[in-house]
Amino acid sequence: MIKRERIFEELQDPTKLILPYSFDNTIETVIVRHLEMKDMQALIPMIVREFGTSLKDLEFFWKKRDIKFFVELWFDRLIFPWIVRVSLVLKIERQRDGDNVDLPNIFPDHNIFCLENASKEVVGMVELSKQPLDPNMNPGPMPVPMLMKNAYCKYKRLPPPNAWVTNLLIGEEYRGRGYSKTLMKAVEGLAKRWEFDTIYLHVDSDTQNGGRIPQNLYQRLGYRPVEKTTDENETQEDDFSWMSNSNFQSGVYMVEGVPLLFMRRELS
Repeated sequence: MIKRERIFEELQDPTKLILPYSFDNTIETVIVRHLEMKDMQALIPMIVREFGTSLKDLEFFWKKRDIKFFVELWFDRLIFPWIVRVSLVLKIERQRDGDNVDLPNIFPDHNIFCLENASKEVVGMVELSKQPLDPNMNPGPMPVPMLMKNAYCKYKRLPPPNAWVTNLLIGEEYRGRGYSKTLMKAVEGLAKRWEFDTIYLHVDSDTQNGGRIPQNLYQRLGYRPVEKTTDENETQEDDFSWMSNSNFQSGVYMVEGVPLLFMRRELS
């Protein structure tokens, strides 16, 4: 059995990141590979369960008869899965449009990596794309041409698009096995292949609820909050004193009305 640290080193090494990458963990054989069309049936319900309205929320609706919540529930059950499907199809097609001479049709500007277990089940996913370095904006659900991203950067006077992690997700029954770290090491290897020396992401800033576990994961992996500049602090009107970790307050940005922690990691 290959030691876990050696696996992580190989996934992080841009010269050794060749997918599919297969290894044995303490439980079973696992494969890191690109997401494919055949994975849709298993992955979409996983995404909807994680990011959509839960059954507990449905019970809340029947008690409160909240019309606004009913609209949100209808969106999550009928529209959200369709948006997820269209988004994944476009991104998978984007993966096939790479123009790398040495590795044709691999590693363009938007990639989805997934983990497959010995039963050929997709147990997790993560996305890496080249995005404008704007902490006040999250990458949208649909892939955007690089021409538009570059134009946005010039208009907003931002650096060129950088490596950005989104949608890290492990199925609930498969958590606690090191799969999140495995996927993160793989996307860091891809970021190095793209010749970036840093990698960025947003994470839930609320450490009392959904943000505690992912924040702990990213901290252990070496990610640190990106502090606001003086001008940004002066224009920030929101109070984030409710956060349990006051050291992170300067790295919290309001993104579409939601406070998110903006983090980065230096890639050695």
